[in-house]
Amino acid sequence: MAHSDVTSAVSEGAAAGPTALPSGLAERILDLAPIRVLVAELREGEPLVYINEAFEAITGYGPADALGRNCRYLQGSDRLQPQIKELREAILRREAASVRIRNYRKDGRLFWNALHLAPVSASGTGPTHYVGLMQDVAALKETTARLEEAVRFDRLTGVLSRDALLDQITQLSADGLARLLVIKVDIARFHDINSGFGHDSGDALLKQVAERLRGLSAEAVGRVGGNDFAIVYRIARYEDADATVAKVAAALSPRYVLPGAVVSVRFAIGFVIGELGSDPLMLLRRAGAALHESRSTPLREARSFDNDSAERSKKRIRLVNELQLAVSNGDFVFDYQPKVELATGNWAGAEALVRWEHPLFGLQMPDRFVELAEDTGLIVDIGAWGGPCGRHICVAAKPRLHKAAAHLRKRLGCGIFSSRHDTLHRWDS
Repeated sequence: MAHSDVTSAVSEGAAAGPTALPSGLAERILDLAPIRVLVAELREGEPLVYINEAFEAITGYGPADALGRNCRYLQGSDRLQPQIKELREAILRREAASVRIRNYRKDGRLFWNALHLAPVSASGTGPTHYVGLMQDVAALKETTARLEEAVRFDRLTGVLSRDALLDQITQLSADGLARLLVIKVDIARFHDINSGFGHDSGDALLKQVAERLRGLSAEAVGRVGGNDFAIVYRIARYEDADATVAKVAAALSPRYVLPGAVVSVRFAIGFVIGELGSDPLMLLRRAGAALHESRSTPLREARSFDNDSAERSKKRIRLVNELQLAVSNGDFVFDYQPKVELATGNWAGAEALVRWEHPLFGLQMPDRFVELAEDTGLIVDIGAWGGPCGRHICVAAKPRLHKAAAHLRKRLGCGIFSSRHDTLHRWDS
């Protein structure tokens, strides 16, 4: 069937009234259509018998190149795409099919193609041809790829995002080749870098840390928090973990050149060794628990996860919840510490010191909850609670203290101070 015969057959089959669309006009309409149209005959080899001008524009193949050939030539040697099998089965069943498939232009360049195939009849009986409608979706695929990359990689540092790292750990754990060593690294006092030198310096530090970690030939590197990174290694023996952690620490230890400053940075490091098939989220959490142990040490020594670490982490979570409830309920009291003049032994004043009145365990000293309150920011809420209470206490306590010591200074002050949050509440009367 000739190129023009197909459009004639299609127009005649499509005519609903006594007057058929002229074949030349039908062909011109198809050439004007922005969508790529191809028609293949359902006989041995399924040769192409029609292509429109839009097809030639996108593929580079004109009628002399394409007609009489099976359209599989558009895939070149890229014949292992599962969509090809899907198309083949649909044609055998004489059914319609829609796929996205990789095709190649005449000059060899790849383009993604959304292809819809549908059987048609030129005789009014069974299907005699397949009509294909092609749409170039390369721009859509590129946009999708950029979005996937944005989700997969941390935009600032270029390392894996947290979710992508978890996926990578899942794949590494599933292959069963070796145990996994998961190391979490935290930049100590990162807030001071941002506050003292500016966020551009903080960003520069994050980038340099990520660059050093990428240079360690790990299986995966990811940014899992604001200033937290995770590194994944395969190790053959448990004994290899300490040496690997030491290598990471050594790579991070040299000074960092930031905009306007050269600084030494200390890192907290926690790690865990996962058995084959370990849950990736559990590994990351356990490495995080060990990291918290490292943060608690004066010199940020590296810590490995153990069951005691897990238990301490659970207790810490429970304590945070109880402390939040205490803030809501105002479960705090003041103890008074006298200030005495050493020369005379007389009272010179008094300090009101905050205590936590736990409903089950009674009075809790500051060493039990103040550090935790500073870590979580609850110290600010405790200070806010102490404001009106402190003023009331100052007014109420002064007459009693004056009775106990007539020479007590008229000025009585008490306060709650958080060095981490730069918060000071002081009341004087």
